[in-house]
Amino acid sequence: MSSMQKDVESYKKLLKGLKSNTGDDLYSHLIEVFGHLMRHYPEDALDKIEEVSYLCKNKDDVNIQEFLKIAEEIRFKTCTEANSEYSFKAGKLFEAPVLEEDEEPPEKAPVGNVPDLITLGRVFEWAGITFGEKEYFLLQKSLAKLAETSGATKIRFWGKIYGTNRDYYIAEGVKEGDEEGEGDEEKPADFEARGTGVNQFVYWVAHDSLSEWTQLPDLFPKYLKVSRDIKISFTGDLEKDIVTVPFFHGKEKHYLRAQIARIHHGTTLVPKGLYRTNEEDLKEIEANEPEDEENKYVPQTENQNHLSNWSHYPKGILQNCRTQHMDPEPEEEDERDPEEILKEIEAKDPYDPRLKLISDDSEVEKGVPAWNIRLHGDKERQKTIRGKTEHNGVIVVKSNRWPGSVTVWKGVNWHQIYVGNGHKYEIKSYFPVHSPYIPEDPEDIEEHPEPNPQEVEAPPANEGEGAAEGDKEGEGNNDE
Repeated sequence: MSSMQKDVESYKKLLKGLKSNTGDDLYSHLIEVFGHLMRHYPEDALDKIEEVSYLCKNKDDVNIQEFLKIAEEIRFKTCTEANSEYSFKAGKLFEAPVLEEDEEPPEKAPVGNVPDLITLGRVFEWAGITFGEKEYFLLQKSLAKLAETSGATKIRFWGKIYGTNRDYYIAEGVKEGDEEGEGDEEKPADFEARGTGVNQFVYWVAHDSLSEWTQLPDLFPKYLKVSRDIKISFTGDLEKDIVTVPFFHGKEKHYLRAQIARIHHGTTLVPKGLYRTNEEDLKEIEANEPEDEENKYVPQTENQNHLSNWSHYPKGILQNCRTQHMDPEPEEEDERDPEEILKEIEAKDPYDPRLKLISDDSEVEKGVPAWNIRLHGDKERQKTIRGKTEHNGVIVVKSNRWPGSVTVWKGVNWHQIYVGNGHKYEIKSYFPVHSPYIPEDPEDIEEHPEPNPQEVEAPPANEGEGAAEGDKEGEGNNDE
């Protein structure tokens, strides 16, 4: 027998020799306590050791199985209910219509274009963004079902915005026809109709891949205006009131819709050279398609690794919270031509140039550029089996002005996604700061009456005073 085994046996013998008044030894008590802890409290054994020890010592007066059985049933019931609810929700994405005998399945309406999220997810991983293949698969099924029920012609996964209680998954799509989602609120005169301006796309939100999608209302300029002056965290409740200064006349769904529009119009990019401005109207763009297809410009990975080869795609949002100035309505006393008034308005609130290069964007702050770009993976082209060459590198373009907005380029395609808190990077603080340190008052100086020689009596002369100065030692000796 080894020395370690001898020590173990001696400790066992020592513990068995320590007995209580009832005759129970410490060794048996510890075996019983640790057995219950391993079976019932494996994750919080240290916190439960005193409780279980008390129950074991008082098992004649307390039914220990009742306590442990209840705790075990609660954990099992909670886990079972969660798995059952998850399976039920996930199963609804795959369920087929129930048909009677000899009944033919109904014809399904055509589903709009839904990108392959599983393939895109592998590309987004190069930018450090992933939800897992399982979640992408469920999102893919959920978006396909949304396209079927909503009638949208195009739908894509726009991204995710974090909330304090629940997050928002966001889907972007093109939906024609009725304009739902605005509620009973009357549309203002400066409202941009669906399919144009800030309402070019329709957006839906869900809290996870198994939740129902809720369509967000179309955006009114008044909500966009106030959103530029406030900053508040999302909670995950679309109907929550926004209490800020200045006051926001809407719910969280309106604030969320405004932030989505600001992110979309500020960070959506296209490779340089694919589009050109319209010669007749410089505020519009068109595809750059030459007559000779052989000379058609095709962006390459080597070129797209530079900020100067990326351009802003959508129109910028003006100070009037629209993408287009409205035709002016001159006052009765104003006899100027409406075109002259419109030119004056545009001079005060000019349009951003279309297809503006992101390399021309101003810095976020001193030393911090508006965009970062990086090439991941292969740095050079590789030969294929067919003798051609291809570039397998992945280019990631990240916005510093809107942290979380990412554009990823791979091959000849580019994709965009946003994952963040939905706020713009700003230096200024929206919260009250501590007041500056106020030092304590200094001690007051003792006050004395102002001296007046005419009123103050001369002090009596001390003994020895009045003697001639020459009598002092070392004085009165004149060398002249």
